[in-house]
Amino acid sequence: MTRRIIRTANLLILAFVFIYSNVSRAAVCDVDVDLDIDRDDVSLIALARNTPADSVDDPRDADGDGIISVNDARQCVLQCTLAHCAIVDPDDVDRDADGFTENQGDCDDTNAAINPGAIDIPGNGNRRELRWHRFPDSVDC
Repeated sequence: MTRRIIRTANLLILAFVFIYSNVSRAAVCDVDVDLDIDRDDVSLIALARNTPADSVDDPRDADGDGIISVNDARQCVLQCTLAHCAIVDPDDVDRDADGFTENQGDCDDTNAAINPGAIDIPGNGNRRELRWHRFPDSVDC
């Protein structure tokens, strides 16, 4: 019984360390705080080149030496979210994890029940579901 508790505690600690290290690593280089690292972030770092970092947590100071330099920009290029540091189109992000983005016709990307592939449930107040199935070319949300 005691071994099981210790093993479970160790697994929880490892999971926490893994999650925390990934969260803190993502914060470095994400200068515009849009949850991705792209050309916009690298450009902001390049604009601040040869200036002191604002704090120890300054996302522009990737190497943590207190000075924002070309080396910070180079490190962040290696951490870009997409190939070639492409800029992520915010309308291509599926925020409610329903399988559809705004560019794919999801009118309310904060509500997984409302999307082009949803089945209409009468009386639930989500008329967009029914409208999509009857009029698939409709742009009315």
